[in-house]
Amino acid sequence: MKKLLIFIIIITGAAYLNSCTDNITNSTGTDVFKVSGKVENWTNGNNKIVAVYNISGYPFKIGLDTAAISNEGNFEFEIKNPLTENLDTLTISTGGSQCEGLISINPAETKYTSLVLEAYNAEDSLIGYIEKRNFETQLMPGAGFVYYIYIENNVSITGTEICSNITDTTALNCNFTGNKGWQKICESIDDITPTRITCSISNLEPSNTKWYFYSLLDAKNSKHVNRFRF
Repeated sequence: MKKLLIFIIIITGAAYLNSCTDNITNSTGTDVFKVSGKVENWTNGNNKIVAVYNISGYPFKIGLDTAAISNEGNFEFEIKNPLTENLDTLTISTGGSQCEGLISINPAETKYTSLVLEAYNAEDSLIGYIEKRNFETQLMPGAGFVYYIYIENNVSITGTEICSNITDTTALNCNFTGNKGWQKICESIDDITPTRITCSISNLEPSNTKWYFYSLLDAKNSKHVNRFRF
């Protein structure tokens, strides 16, 4: 079973929160949605991005659409809903070994998957990923991320959980309401110190979010880590 798993990363940046709206459009019946944008730090020329969603077991991911990305970083997708049999049970955890509090997911057996945007070069080799956030390389209170998920029914995620490991503590506050179909789920960094991070999951999008590219090498060297591990 896959989890939404929050990782601690000690880096710094800034922003504020506003309502969660942007260039995602659901078609009638929510059978298709469109997402478009411009990748701010794209320097890999005219290539392609593949939209996939993760599944449990081989082949581990399924393609939804392929789109061109221009030399300037512009792209647009039109993506259909995933198959129900490929969805996993939605769970959220801070990943600590000692936890208190409770995060409630209602209905408890809600099924979901997450959207991943993969970037490829002219040789058709995977070179990295595209994600939406409001900072380039550093985090501080107010920074955040936007993720795109598909859920099979209306759901609410509420509550607080505080988990500790040997060297650090994560406090997670949740107040999210989602409808059936594709949508955004937003994370903000409320406070961060060398030993503790407090963050929130909600419908509120961090301001000034933009699309950014990060390479496989960046991910390997922990220069950037998706805060959610799907």
